[in-house]
Amino acid sequence: MKGLLIANGPVDDTEFYKKLAFKEEFDIIICADGGGNNARKIGIVPDLVIGDLDSISSNTKQEFIAQGVRFEKHPIEKDETDTELALQRLVDSGCDEIVMIGCTGGRFDHTMANVFLLIELAKKNIHSKIVDEQNEIQIAIKSTKIFERKGSTISLIPISDTVAGITLKGFKYPLKNENLYVGLSRGISNIVVDNRSEIVFEKGILMLVYSED
Repeated sequence: MKGLLIANGPVDDTEFYKKLAFKEEFDIIICADGGGNNARKIGIVPDLVIGDLDSISSNTKQEFIAQGVRFEKHPIEKDETDTELALQRLVDSGCDEIVMIGCTGGRFDHTMANVFLLIELAKKNIHSKIVDEQNEIQIAIKSTKIFERKGSTISLIPISDTVAGITLKGFKYPLKNENLYVGLSRGISNIVVDNRSEIVFEKGILMLVYSED
């Protein structure tokens, strides 16, 4: 089951996101509070809007209510961000694949918190990614195969102290049983040169960022 989460970060190229939604064919769409404004901007009608509902506009809310969209209101003072609440609902709905948009740009603390939410999803074997107009962000906690990505620019960024025993297959700049360390930039801007590539490592947590300039 495939879910889409729409958060409140900047969503500028609406055509990009319309094409993404059409291509992915999502089973369920949940907005995190002001992400409802982004959904309306893109032309998407969600199944649910969740959060403290202090960011969604009254016009968007009224339009969605008329279209049968459900709303779930939470207190402003809470332990989870609205985005985390939305993710929990997608997981509870049975999603094993989740795409997140509106999760980058704007406030840097929210961007970083959203990226780290991907770690818990990876631990649950839920394939998840954050997508914007220039980037696709994933988390790898175990060896990963990459298909149909030839020509892509990818950065491998350790977010654990060490990612140990990395071997890269099908990359322009290969590694063989080496380590990457948090705080160093060695893994930035590699190139996938094969449509069947692989990142093998023994332990650690890697952030994978596919980017376009």
